[in-house]
Amino acid sequence: MCLVNIRTCHFTPTLMHPNHGKPLWLIGHKLVSIPTPGDYAFADVELTPGLPGPPPHQHVEANELYVCLNGAIEILREDTWHTLRRGDSLLVPKGTRHSFRSVEGEPGRFVTIHDPGGPMDALFLEHGIPTDAPEAFERSISDEAIGRFVAASAAHDMILS
Repeated sequence: MCLVNIRTCHFTPTLMHPNHGKPLWLIGHKLVSIPTPGDYAFADVELTPGLPGPPPHQHVEANELYVCLNGAIEILREDTWHTLRRGDSLLVPKGTRHSFRSVEGEPGRFVTIHDPGGPMDALFLEHGIPTDAPEAFERSISDEAIGRFVAASAAHDMILS
């Protein structure tokens, strides 16, 4: 067992984006970016059944871990789709082509962790639309919003392939 004395723990404060911790629509999927004290990104994602995930891509700098929380999700790693169900996880090493999607007709929820994650966290926060904004879901799947997301992806360590 590891005990930690909270009085002696010191975290360097991080600047928080106004959208940290808020549900956002991003390319049709609900995402909450959880602020972390480290150099990794942690996001809780609910997939909308029937909508594709992001275009296949790779991260030059970041490893990505997927952990399925509810339902089922499919993760593309290189040329193979892997089905994850509650409790399953899959690591995507940096430089590996990947994407995700919902399993036909099933809702899915997962956490994704990017290490290091600063650029991806910024991409989520800058392009996500707060769920309480007018027509947020529809705006998140508009050609304009998807175009902005795709155009910004390379600057955030998301190289489309």
